Formats: sequence, C-alpha cells, structure tokens
Amino acid sequence: LGIDAVMGWSPASSLLEAFARGAPAVDVTVVESHGGTLVRDLRDGRLDVVLAPTMFGSSELFRTRLSPEPWVVLAAATHRLGEVGGPVAAHELEGEQVIVTGQRDGLAYDQAVFETLAALGVRPELRRGGPGPALFGPVAAGEAIALATAPTPRFDHITARPLDAVQHVEFALMWKDETPGPALAELIQTATAVAEHSPPTLRAVA
Repeated sequence: LGIDAVMGWSPASSLLEAFARGAPAVDVTVVESHGGTLVRDLRDGRLDVVLAPTMFGSSELFRTRLSPEPWVVLAAATHRLGEVGGPVAAHELEGEQVIVTGQRDGLAYDQAVFETLAALGVRPELRRGGPGPALFGPVAAGEAIALATAPTPRFDHITARPLDAVQHVEFALMWKDETPGPALAELIQTATAVAEHSPPTLRAVA
C-alpha cells in the first residue's frame, strides 16, 4: 500500500486498523513517498494499491473515491502565522514563502498549491523544500509556510491552521487490475466504509 507522504488522509490509521481486524492473515507493507512516485510504482507492479489525492491519478487506473481533506496552512510556532490559532485569511498569505517539492513526482502537488493560492488571489513565492522527510524543514525553522492536508508533518512546533476560505483535496484509493484479488477487494471495501464514517468536518461542502 502506497500512501502519499506530503498530503495525508486523516482516516488512514483507522483504515489500516479496520483492515487488520477484518483480514488478520494479510500482511500489509506501507510505502510512503510522493504521489507521482507511488502511481508510477503502481503502474510498474511494485505496489498493489495507492492512497493519494486524485490529482495524481490517471485514466488507466481504477479508483474508489474517499472523503476529502481540507487544505491547512502549516507554520512554526515562531512564525507569525503560527503564533495564533483559528482560520487564516487569504491576505495573510501574501508575501510568504510557500514550500513546494520542486520534483517531478511532486509536480501535481506543486501545481495544486499554486492554483489554490491563485484562486484565493494570493501571488505565491514558491520555495523548494528539502528532499523526502525534510520537505517541511524550512517550515519547522520558521523560514516558510506550507499547504498540506489535515495530518501534520513529523516535526515538532508546527501548527496547522485552516484556511478562512475552505478549500478541499479529493482523495482516492487507486489500483491497476480490473478484477482485484480477495485481499485488495477487502481493502477497497474497508476503505469505503471508513470514508463513509469519517468526521463530517472533513467532507467538502457542495
């Protein structure tokens, strides 16, 4: 199972726990990476299934849509946007350096960050983050901010604040085979059930 390392889906832990209870004989190996890397590995047969934003999907992959996640602003406690809680207004983002991957396999994320900020009327100053787990290092250092989804990255002293103008990221479980095997079929069914019972606050407003 590949899971996007930049934009997390909040109920992922609940999904894995529920699947472990329902299919205890199945071993699950979780691989975390950029969405583009995961989808390429899925196409090449190195992964069985990927949980990632739909922006990384393609027409030849099968998918089941999951509950969406809201974009949040990540900022260090030492940063002006991390000093207080509550929603972040669009004008507060003006002039801030915003972290992106700057990598081919993170291109869809980078584009989504740019488009989300542009839709809010913000002219972003994009800054390439560190490789892999160090992507949000400049955020932890208080030098920049980032947009991600609800789960916070693995850094201390980073706060996650919602956008005042709520924007959402669509998530899906994606696989390649037209007829999934029994284990994958069970995972798909479990993911659908978990998504249906995810907190209403994570669902997009029509």
